[in-house]
Amino acid sequence: KLGFITDPFGDLEGVLANTWDGRDSAGRGMFLFGTLKSAGLSSRSERRQGSDPCLVISSASARRTSRGVVQLSYRVSADAHVQVALTNIAGRPIAELQQDAKADRLMTRSWNGRSSKGTLCPAGRYLCTIQACSDDGQSSRIMIPVWK
Repeated sequence: KLGFITDPFGDLEGVLANTWDGRDSAGRGMFLFGTLKSAGLSSRSERRQGSDPCLVISSASARRTSRGVVQLSYRVSADAHVQVALTNIAGRPIAELQQDAKADRLMTRSWNGRSSKGTLCPAGRYLCTIQACSDDGQSSRIMIPVWK
């Protein structure tokens, strides 16, 4: 069964999930595809066989503050190391943030609008991919839009 990634911009519409992440294989465990209905965004969680509960990222959002800083927030269902990657709409890497997240807490990170090289990024649409990995090998990923 193939899952599809949906995105609110329509730029990624119709991208097959197994093409998108390149990780689908029979030997890797079970892949769960779910949709966050409130935002119309896709979430993907990976559960290896014999591991419970499944690591899930929820309540993901991005909000621009009055000073031009973007505040990213999310929750994870279990303690995990989280990598937040910002890309432009073409998928080119802009910045990367890392954080250790605690289960069921609202976690926040701020992006100052600069690339990893320190240059100021132009105003526009960006994509934020939040990927969480737990100590027992589970991983989950979600993509949200960011306006700067």
